[in-house]
Amino acid sequence: MAFTPYYHERNLKNLAQLGDNTKKKAIEWYKYLIENEINVLIYETTRSVETQRENVAKGASQTMKSYHLEGIGQALDFVMVDTKGNALWNGYGSAEAKKAIAKAKALGFEWGGDWTTLVDKPHLEYHYKGYGTDTFKTKGDAISLTVEKSTITTKTVTEKSKNPSVVYEAHVQGIGWQGKKKDGQTAGTTGKSQRLEALTVKLENSNAELEMQGHVQGIGWTTVRTNGEVIGTIGESLRLEAIKLKASGLTIQYRVHVEKDGWTAWKKNGEIAGTTGLKKGIEAIQIKLS
Repeated sequence: MAFTPYYHERNLKNLAQLGDNTKKKAIEWYKYLIENEINVLIYETTRSVETQRENVAKGASQTMKSYHLEGIGQALDFVMVDTKGNALWNGYGSAEAKKAIAKAKALGFEWGGDWTTLVDKPHLEYHYKGYGTDTFKTKGDAISLTVEKSTITTKTVTEKSKNPSVVYEAHVQGIGWQGKKKDGQTAGTTGKSQRLEALTVKLENSNAELEMQGHVQGIGWTTVRTNGEVIGTIGESLRLEAIKLKASGLTIQYRVHVEKDGWTAWKKNGEIAGTTGLKKGIEAIQIKLS
């Protein structure tokens, strides 16, 4: 039985959004990953020109150039994941990651980890015939992969009869990633004047879709992130000021400890916890399902 990546269905959906020629190379790369049992999450492949312009303005991207057609820019942003689907943001130096990156480069992709002005390790770009030359005739079409004579299809995972749980981890000023917390425990610090800079949130024992956004100092609201992805920044000394969380079919509650103000009231299902425009950072957070 062929290996199936943890986020296989999501990976295929994102690959399907690519331009025709870039997609061919990306699928070839993804088949190589499956054949070699390399587990990745391809979390973004296309973005609007408006989003890219925002990224350039805040220094998160280098250029407005892309292979865009009808306002669409494309690339591959990926992260290594473990067997439970946890994102390994420090995993680009692993043996599996090196194999994945080497294969991508052999197929003609440029890796953002090789850049000198703005290192972007999750990022792969494919320079088909130059910027703006790809087409999108097959955008969104379903992808079926044949690997080692076995057809890989999307699968539905049936969860065991366990209660859904929420696990989260905070990146704290002067500490870094603090360690995982769950189901209402406090992530971060209080009384130490140490800001939260980034946060990951993941649902366990649930197929619910989690969506989250963070309001970051000097940047504003991030784009929507999903299960296990990072909201906020790392290494930029920017405070996380507010968050919004929601999960399909579940009631997710959360509250934050705000600089000088203390704990907010509990918020739920996409409501804003924290402040915007007041230059106050989040110092701690609690999240639970109800």
